[in-house]
Amino acid sequence: MTAEYEHDIAIEKACIMLQKMKAWRLVSSSKSLFFCVLISPCFPQIAMAQKDGITGDEILRNAVVAPPASMRIFETRLFGAVAAGKVDYAPAIGRAMQAAKTAGGGVVRLPKGEIWVALDASGNAITVPSGIFLDMRGTVLRLIENDRSGYNIILFKDRNAPSGVIGGTIIGDRDSHLGKDGEWGMCIAVRGGANVSIKGTKASKCWGDGIYLGAALSGDPSTFADNVEIDGVEAAYNRRNNISVVNARGYRICNVYVHHANGTLPESGIGIEPDKGGLASEGLLCNILSEFNGKRGLMTGGGKDQKIRGLKLQQITSRSNNAAGFWIEGGQDIKATTLSAYNNAEEGAVFNLTSDAIVNKYEGTGNGQRAKSGQGEISVNDSNRISFGRVSSLAGNRAQFKFPVIAVKKSMGVTVSKFVLNSDHVLQNSVFVDSTSDAILESMTFKKRE
Repeated sequence: MTAEYEHDIAIEKACIMLQKMKAWRLVSSSKSLFFCVLISPCFPQIAMAQKDGITGDEILRNAVVAPPASMRIFETRLFGAVAAGKVDYAPAIGRAMQAAKTAGGGVVRLPKGEIWVALDASGNAITVPSGIFLDMRGTVLRLIENDRSGYNIILFKDRNAPSGVIGGTIIGDRDSHLGKDGEWGMCIAVRGGANVSIKGTKASKCWGDGIYLGAALSGDPSTFADNVEIDGVEAAYNRRNNISVVNARGYRICNVYVHHANGTLPESGIGIEPDKGGLASEGLLCNILSEFNGKRGLMTGGGKDQKIRGLKLQQITSRSNNAAGFWIEGGQDIKATTLSAYNNAEEGAVFNLTSDAIVNKYEGTGNGQRAKSGQGEISVNDSNRISFGRVSSLAGNRAQFKFPVIAVKKSMGVTVSKFVLNSDHVLQNSVFVDSTSDAILESMTFKKRE
């Protein structure tokens, strides 16, 4: 981890720790509030104490990061790559990958320490063939600055034997980029490739996304990134999204920590947003922490065609983001277990243009510091057959806004099995259903917050 990277993380941890020492509820000290806003002006919502104490390190610890067993190892240092100075080592890495490919596949081990790579004429630095795994454990891979509107530091585009990257830190050229246009500079991109695993890698400071799953380089929307596994990854400080799923089928994103995406929209921790004519289907997101992003913690954008299908969300925490914690739009057949939203600037969760969604458990606290009239802790708009099991909300801090905890508009078949409201006092109109909607609240419990 680089010094500047450690410094940014330390600032946020210091703010949270100070708040924990001062108070559990909201902020009891004007000095601590001033300190938090001063050191993190782009994310004023972190002035709220963190109820959920889970950390990124705890999330990442659940991943198993190791190269495939029984594969021949190819040392890049034998092909001219050593960690010494700002020179382009991409050609040496390419020679090692070609030797491994000729031998029928293998693990290409990059040198420990810091190395630099430059883009080729096509805008790619390292293109990984099928059957090749990059072992980057102990490597810091940095991109030499460029003026391209789009690039791929590591690219997967083949669809045959499994391939992947293990460990390491990738640092893009965001801080030194020579151009002003575009938003498509990716740390790792799977473009029409298949059977790819990305494990234990840190992807940061790219001109676009940390990790991108999408159609082939030709842009043909009928091509997909298929069977991609992202496990134990930290993606941070990327300019667009930290992780983007655009055209993909059978993807799995688990044990992931995403934070501080900011610079150009959508600025989300994870964004699932199919292209025109594209599709994102049969995805699993599990054990994820998304925080301090410029907009939403997790967002989907499937539109009226509901191009996001068969998505499963399990054990996801979205906190201290500068917009909604969860924004689920354009989805069909969504199944969610344990969604937690804390201290997000707008709604805790939004379901828009979505049908046939089941949320077994939702917990929200401290959301809505910048909520607008009509927005709720949970907002359901233009959707059908949305079912919630247990909804728990600590709503004391929302009393001053006089907004509903659950707001349902232009939606049919919305049910809440159990609604638990923790508050210093009962909020009037804590559930709002407009005249065009059909919603059922089966059980409501009011408890004084502890």
